[in-house]
Amino acid sequence: MKKRSTRFDYVHSTASMLNQFSKNSLNEATILMMMANQLKQLAKDYGLFIFSATQVNMNAMGDDGEFKNEMSIRSSKAVADKCDIGFVISKITQKNWNSYATEWRKAARMGLIDAKYIDDVDFKPTHVIDVYKNRRGRYKNVRIWTRLNLGNGDRQDLFITTSENEPINTPLDLFSSAVEDPIDWRNWFGEES
Repeated sequence: MKKRSTRFDYVHSTASMLNQFSKNSLNEATILMMMANQLKQLAKDYGLFIFSATQVNMNAMGDDGEFKNEMSIRSSKAVADKCDIGFVISKITQKNWNSYATEWRKAARMGLIDAKYIDDVDFKPTHVIDVYKNRRGRYKNVRIWTRLNLGNGDRQDLFITTSENEPINTPLDLFSSAVEDPIDWRNWFGEES
């Protein structure tokens, strides 16, 4: 069966939408929560995978090297409350990379991380994905260190650590469950493999 995907560039509240709902005294957060509820129900009813993104607040935009969670989301948390997998992607600064690399060289000597991800500029991560929510999966509060090409969207996950940056042996079932079919987390956008 051929996979089908639909993409929306930007879903947001508009003046006309707020006006329509204001008759019932609903605020923007409640409206977004209602939309999230409906999307989640459609996903369940029709076996759809829905990927959504939102903006982050100013605290998440600065690279402080800290694990990012739902507190990094800008405005209403209603949509994040309904998601099954929640994460924040951050660009890695050279300053923070230098502090991580010192500890990870020790981990590489123990075989927990491939040394090329630390010392070879062609392989080292450019971004970190902080997974703060994973409803049906085994791992949450983990960091996925990845190479991300913002020009074409190509992403290569390299290794995984705890939220405190301690290496974890590569898990095979990061987002899968014993109850449900595994989610193809390497291909979130529904493209043909």
